[in-house]
Amino acid sequence: MRPLSTRSRLNAGAAVALCVTAAVVMTAPGDASAAPDGKDGKTKKECVSVRGVTEQTVKYNTVGTDDPPMQNVGDTAVYYDLIYDESGKTIGDAVGFVTITGRRASDGHLISDYHEAVHLPQGTLRDSAKGIDRNGMIDGEWLHLKARGTSGDFAGKRGYRRWHLIPPLSNPPKPSQKAAVVIRLCG
Repeated sequence: MRPLSTRSRLNAGAAVALCVTAAVVMTAPGDASAAPDGKDGKTKKECVSVRGVTEQTVKYNTVGTDDPPMQNVGDTAVYYDLIYDESGKTIGDAVGFVTITGRRASDGHLISDYHEAVHLPQGTLRDSAKGIDRNGMIDGEWLHLKARGTSGDFAGKRGYRRWHLIPPLSNPPKPSQKAAVVIRLCG
C-alpha cells in the first residue's frame, strides 16, 4: 500500500469533513424550513391565529325529543353556521353535530360531545370535544375544542378552537344568537 500524497491527504480530509457536516445537517432537530428561535437552538413553531370573528347558526336540525329540543341524553343536533369578520362580512362557515351523552349526577347538567369542520380564508380545520357542560355553554362559558388543520395555512397544525355565546343568553339559544370564536393552531 502506497502512502498518500499531501494532495490526497487534503482531499481525504475534506471528504471526511463534508461527511461529518452532512451527518450533522441530516440529524438536526425540527423542520429545516422553520427558523430557529435564537434562544435555545430549538425550532420555532409557526402558528396561525384567528380572532375578532363571530359565528351564527343559520340551519339547525335535531334528532330526538322535539319539545324542548336537546334536553335529553341521546338527543343530537346537526348545524350549519356562518362565520363573520369584525365588519359583519361572511368569511367562512362551519358544519357540525352535537350529541347529549349524559347527565351529570352532581348538578343535573347535560354533557355533550361536539364534532365540526370549519372553513375560513386561512384554510380548513376539524375540531372536536367530549364531555362539554351544555348548561355551561348555554350560560356563556367558553367551549374548548381540540383542532387539527386540514388545508391551507392550517394544514398539519394542531391547537384549539374556542367558542362562547355572546349575551343576551337564552335557553335554548335563539337562532339570532351569535358566538365569539378564537382559533390558534401551531406546528
